[in-house]
Amino acid sequence: MTSEETSTGGPLPDGQTTPAYETSRSAVGEQATSRRQAGILAMSVAGLLAGAVGWLILDQTFPYFRVSQELLQRIPMSFPPAELLAEYSAEKRAVDVKNATAAGLLLGTLAAAAFAVVQGGVRGYRRSCLPMSICVACGGVAGAAAGFASQAWMHHLLTTAEPMTAVVVLQTAFWAIAGAGVGAGVGLFSDSARRWGDLLGQGLLAGGMFGLVYAVAAAFAFPGDHAELLVPASLANRAAWAVAGTTLIGLLVGAASDRRRNRPQAS
Repeated sequence: MTSEETSTGGPLPDGQTTPAYETSRSAVGEQATSRRQAGILAMSVAGLLAGAVGWLILDQTFPYFRVSQELLQRIPMSFPPAELLAEYSAEKRAVDVKNATAAGLLLGTLAAAAFAVVQGGVRGYRRSCLPMSICVACGGVAGAAAGFASQAWMHHLLTTAEPMTAVVVLQTAFWAIAGAGVGAGVGLFSDSARRWGDLLGQGLLAGGMFGLVYAVAAAFAFPGDHAELLVPASLANRAAWAVAGTTLIGLLVGAASDRRRNRPQAS
């Protein structure tokens, strides 16, 4: 053993290590664990704040589109003609899809923006301007696409499937698509295509899991709350839908984002 190996606490010739080396390696591991926990917490809080802001905005502004008053005034209170009912149904479906698209755009943009701020802080905002901008765009586009597709599909399922099945598909599809888009946006801050795919998949999983659990739980907790619509009607239901969904996505995407970045480096 040389004096240099002993003084630096490096590995000994026979494969053993000095107490100083073991202490240093343990400290590195603890620091990495602390950084990872802080990163996951930051992403979870960002998701919670995004959902809360989204809920408050939706509470004040939703719905954004309504069936035209002119059509409503043409429909008599008793024995409305079949053609007017058909016209009303078609316009109501179109309005529902527009509202779902707008709500998805809002939530997806807010969540992606909150996560981009966290990830930009880790990498440095000066070198993160482009990925932050694309991340926000990914979240908004994915949220809008999720709202459009899920609500349009819902109207079709209501005529071919059981109502509860249709509601589960509606919420699961929306949150899975939105979560995948947000995860893909966060993945832009990663350093490899594999990690980008991991984050996209984690967002998909988190959103799909939440949509499935939420649809079943809300059916019992908020019965009769216009379950055929993507955005819940009551205040408490809407809060649970927006805040819990974005928080869970932040938690799982944050865990995947920090899994490798905070892995202890070999000495």
